[in-house]
Amino acid sequence: MLREKLLILEKVLVEKGNPIVNSMEEPKDYDELFELITNYKFSFSKDFIDFYLWKGGLKSTLLFTEEAFDCELTAFGNFFEIDGLLSFFTMERISKTLPYENKFLAFFLNSSGDRVIIDLKEKSKTFGKIFIFSPSITLSSKPMQIFDSVESMVDTIIECYQKEAYKISNGKLEIDYDLESEIAQAINPHSEFWD
Repeated sequence: MLREKLLILEKVLVEKGNPIVNSMEEPKDYDELFELITNYKFSFSKDFIDFYLWKGGLKSTLLFTEEAFDCELTAFGNFFEIDGLLSFFTMERISKTLPYENKFLAFFLNSSGDRVIIDLKEKSKTFGKIFIFSPSITLSSKPMQIFDSVESMVDTIIECYQKEAYKISNGKLEIDYDLESEIAQAINPHSEFWD
């Protein structure tokens, strides 16, 4: 089901003229992704793997550059290739600067430094749920749930483009935040970020 929705998302991005779709890396194969995730002691999440089987994300060498955010996929930024994200996670964990529990992996970042993170600890009550870590927006140092699942995140992005909460103008993403919130709240009823 998610794989079909990702193909719909790709079609929508092409139709709406978002150039980001051409900047993403080719995905790794299933075995390589599975091995990477489990080597870092994260639990297997089929939907998360399927998401990264769709597209590889932006090059992680762009992670902290303006070029990475010339155009964004969503209001919460872009997703980056898994190798770089895992290296970044390890660096923060070793240096004790990881700002949240190590059950979370950041996979979307924006130019303000906000992170969209997924709970990849199977025994966690929120396994597979997606959170935002943005103290300046949430006024909290704790992550706040933003999507009920990877699939609901994809559904939200598709609908935001289809209903024009997300529009591309002169190669840049323009956002109608009120409409985005309305759409996201309907699709993610258990995610308090949209309340």
